[in-house]
Amino acid sequence: MVMAMAVLTALALAACGEDEGASPTATASGATKAEFVAAANRICAKASARLESAGRSFFAPAPSGEVPTEREFVEERVVPILGGQLIDGIAALQAPPGDEATVAAIVDAGRRGLAALRSDPESIKAEPGSAGDPLREFGDLGRAYGLRCSDG
Repeated sequence: MVMAMAVLTALALAACGEDEGASPTATASGATKAEFVAAANRICAKASARLESAGRSFFAPAPSGEVPTEREFVEERVVPILGGQLIDGIAALQAPPGDEATVAAIVDAGRRGLAALRSDPESIKAEPGSAGDPLREFGDLGRAYGLRCSDG
């Protein structure tokens, strides 16, 4: 359980920046890269907070003494947050003109990473950014674009 919480904290920090600004909203047509990045980083910050909270509550000692597995945690908590909030949230933003392919590549890498995590929930234990990290490509591409969704 301690290992799972440490991995969760690392995943949350790797997945997201620390900007707790306004709620995420879709950027307007013609948005600048700076506006897109700011909106995406707000989405990342909210997903990070949700991941941390999910880990604390999910791995809290149960009255029955049962300890949840990584598979249960990934399926019940991580996938909905990373997929439904983080990756889909970024995908819903209007990419800056001329950067559509770059943003699509970031989102596609996130979806591939999420699929890999679903198929191998134990990979959640991989060091963020390592060869075993299923979200490594998402992080690398996001970081190159200026997102803090992958600092680690």
